[in-house]
Amino acid sequence: MVQLKQLQDEYFKAHELAEHYHDGQLDIGGHPYIDHVTYVAKNAKEYIQSDDIQDCYIAMTAGVLHDIIEDCGLTKSELMSAGISLYVIDIVQKLTHDKNTPYADYIISIKKDNIARAVKLADLSNNMDIRRLNKFDNNAIKRLNKYFYSYKFLIDDIDEETYKNKMEKIVYE
Repeated sequence: MVQLKQLQDEYFKAHELAEHYHDGQLDIGGHPYIDHVTYVAKNAKEYIQSDDIQDCYIAMTAGVLHDIIEDCGLTKSELMSAGISLYVIDIVQKLTHDKNTPYADYIISIKKDNIARAVKLADLSNNMDIRRLNKFDNNAIKRLNKYFYSYKFLIDDIDEETYKNKMEKIVYE
């Protein structure tokens, strides 16, 4: 079992990495990107289906790093060298959307991991906050629909078949 101090230290290292690599990046609404990953880290623990403090810290650490591979190009070895555990790196890799994988398949794979699922739910929750948008056009509506149905699937409000059908309509309409 990992010591609480180790988990806390890893979270702080992860937050420093996120601050460094997301420095100067803005989200779709023009806000500092670090605000988004910090929100995800703080809220991921709300979606964990566990009272285990270790799971909460792992979710927070993965949450603050959830976009660091996809948006900043960091590698597994760079994260390991920075002191991030293989377990957290594995979760971050699951949360990294490979553009060659259809979005629905990516979300379906995330659902299989409780911590990755919790982080993605926090991510989607923040992504659906229309107050973060500076432009509300058809593309924004499609993105919000994509996030909404992904969220509903991850919380078991819709089944996999319904989810895939909804996602096909969003993509092809």
